[in-house]
Formats: sequence, C-alpha cells, structure tokens
Amino acid sequence: MPNCFRLLDKTTKVAQRFSDIDDAMRLAFGEPPDQFKYLYGWYDVVGLYLAYGWTFDRILEAVQSEEMKKVVIWLRERYDSDAWAEIGRR
Repeated sequence: MPNCFRLLDKTTKVAQRFSDIDDAMRLAFGEPPDQFKYLYGWYDVVGLYLAYGWTFDRILEAVQSEEMKKVVIWLRERYDSDAWAEIGRR
C-alpha cells in the first residue's frame, strides 16, 4: 500500500510538478539547476513525511538541518499538502 502526496499551489489550488517546485525553490535560494537531484534531497525527506500525512509544522519540528528547515518554511508558505494511501490497487 503506497503512501502518496501532492503539493497544491495555495493560490490556484492546482497540483504542481515536483520538478517545477524544485526549480522555483532553487531560483529562490540562489542555487544552480540540477535535473538529476532535488535541492538538499528535500523530496526524500519532506516528501516522505508529507506522504505519511504530517503537517509542515510537524516536519519543521522533526528536521535537524538549517537547509531542510528553510525548505519546509518555503514550501509551507506556498503549498498545501494532500496525502493519501492507495489500498488494494495493482
């Protein structure tokens, strides 16, 4: 049973592609583009917590690095998370 999530733009309420979110975050943080890795590995850390249904505030309490805290704050300001578990699908 996979846990899934998506990020919805707070203004438009439309789900955004993770790669587009990463590109926008890199621009905001002044980091160079990278088509192979997410900035600071945010998708693997924050994405996992969001897929478990955690809130941005709870994730902010859990993460240790200042880089990851910066990512969580940036995401929290711009996106709402929608998480679900796919049960019984093959």
